[in-house]
Amino acid sequence: MENPYFNATNYSNYIVGSNFIAAQLTGTSGIISFSYPYKVYFTVIGGGGGGGSSGAGDGDDSPSYPSGGGGGSAGFGQLSFTVDTSYNYNYSIGIGGIGGVGATTGNTQPCSGASGTNTIVTTPIGQIRASGGSGGKGYMDNGSVAGGSKGTLTYPPTITPLIDGSGGNGGNGFNNSDGSTLGYGTNGHNISLSNIQIYPEHFIFVCGGGGGGDAHQRNLTLSDYGGGGGQPGTGGIHGVSPTGNGENGENYGGGGGGAGQPGSSTSNYSNFWRYYYNDGGRGADGAIFIFFYAEINGCRWNPALANLTTIWSRASGDCVDLSGAVLPDGQPMTYDDLSEKRKAVIFQYKNNGAGFSKKQHYSRLARGLGRQRGQTFATQSETYTNPNTHNLVVDNSAVLLCPGVTKNWALTNENDTPGPVRRITNYPTVPLTNYIVRRTYLAGGTKWPQYGPNTNNG
Repeated sequence: MENPYFNATNYSNYIVGSNFIAAQLTGTSGIISFSYPYKVYFTVIGGGGGGGSSGAGDGDDSPSYPSGGGGGSAGFGQLSFTVDTSYNYNYSIGIGGIGGVGATTGNTQPCSGASGTNTIVTTPIGQIRASGGSGGKGYMDNGSVAGGSKGTLTYPPTITPLIDGSGGNGGNGFNNSDGSTLGYGTNGHNISLSNIQIYPEHFIFVCGGGGGGDAHQRNLTLSDYGGGGGQPGTGGIHGVSPTGNGENGENYGGGGGGAGQPGSSTSNYSNFWRYYYNDGGRGADGAIFIFFYAEINGCRWNPALANLTTIWSRASGDCVDLSGAVLPDGQPMTYDDLSEKRKAVIFQYKNNGAGFSKKQHYSRLARGLGRQRGQTFATQSETYTNPNTHNLVVDNSAVLLCPGVTKNWALTNENDTPGPVRRITNYPTVPLTNYIVRRTYLAGGTKWPQYGPNTNNG
């Protein structure tokens, strides 16, 4: 399908909806550029950490059979901003870390799981980074069976994320290296949010940290159970893999499970001594999804049809000239920003639940019923006057100063607005347009729609 909206090195799942465009960026890295200054939603998820392996010391009779720790899950988030059509946005997609496969000093393979790599989108004002989870520890590397650490989300200070998610730590393995107490690993940690809407009415799952492996048997033939991989929204369960190997992390960003204590039937390495170990699970890969609204209206037509249509006159007066107009952060102003301003002004008024008109409200106040709407800052009676009931600061010109900065934005889910969560900002410098729609209905060849067949194409 032809794509007139953006160019990307590699992408899949390209969808043209009724009023939006969506896609998933693929490959390990690439570049994406946009044809129009849309407000684009980026969903970013890093790679999950691999689980640590388990290992024996020096043969069947060794008491040193610790299990492996689970891998940490990746950071994730969703951010939206108006893209610059002159800028090439570099991106890289996080890869899940491999599980630990080492056993003892005689084995050259690392016992600890590898960390997942970061998912990064580079913008003109800084990087958006969903860091990968770190790998779970394998005892034979460093004497630790701790679970891996969670990943986090970082972004430029001028971008406010719609979703700011950190992953879950991996569960700890069990260290019975002193040959005493035998026990179980711990579960991987949950994350605060299990799913993200990557475009209208479509969700993907982000997973928690991997579970630690068990180590509650010793000098036995069979292995103890390995840890489970990170699940959607939750950490993997300790000791659920009957093979003894840790399970792989699921979906996006999940940590791999830690390996369970090996038995003498799991000989994976042979040298002068006999060694035993089980493998940690692999962390799940990260991802980048994009979507943006591409509404067809009187000011912006479908670019795929631009060369087949010609402008007509109806509603052309609704289209404000945005040449050179910018937002307070310096980004170019778009028609989406005009629509956002209009919604912000509408949202600031509460519905009149009682159904009273202005005249009815005045009549009630005149009869001493109800109270004046709005906030008052002064009070007066026959014997008392206080012009500053809120104890606000008064400057030299006797003007009351309101401390702090007024919040001029809110998320759409705060007022039950349907659709994906997004910011609605009341920028003072953005003009209020089309609050009351006025159109001129003409005759002949100037009727609706504004755009029609271009008869000059031969």
